[in-house]
Amino acid sequence: MLVNYSKSNLTSTSTQLGVLGVAAVGVLSNCILLSSCDLLRYEEGSVGLRSYANEETGECTIFFKIEDASLKTAQSASFIALVVGIGFLAMTSIHNFVKPIPAKDVVLCACMMFLELCLLEVYTAQNNGICEVERCSWGTATIWLASTQLAFAAASLWSWYSSKVIATNKNHS
Repeated sequence: MLVNYSKSNLTSTSTQLGVLGVAAVGVLSNCILLSSCDLLRYEEGSVGLRSYANEETGECTIFFKIEDASLKTAQSASFIALVVGIGFLAMTSIHNFVKPIPAKDVVLCACMMFLELCLLEVYTAQNNGICEVERCSWGTATIWLASTQLAFAAASLWSWYSSKVIATNKNHS
């Protein structure tokens, strides 16, 4: 079996691996966001999507039952974004290395729009009961939220752009 090592083939393979890498960074940063207990800071400690920290001890304690609607919404939205992000990673891998997916651009664009909407919903966590009583500020986990959003947006745009460039190159040759 002969392998085509032309410049356009190597470029498309490296582009495909780049898209997968950026999407993997998005999945990883979303996992870190879900495990952090420092999304919102208030006077006596901090709270995350699945846990909270007391300022005296500094230890993260996992919520057993979340009764606050805004934290529950933010947690669910982040978890759904994680599942959709893993689905994006799987679909991109299958399309690039196993078998092309019909209407890939439409499917991945819809997937990314839904994922970004879910991640935007995480910002509603600031409307929780603690922040209504005490003044809250965003903690360090907000960096992970922003990096998750940027990574998935970059992977989506890069995937869309590279598929257009690869299709154009194939049509010219």
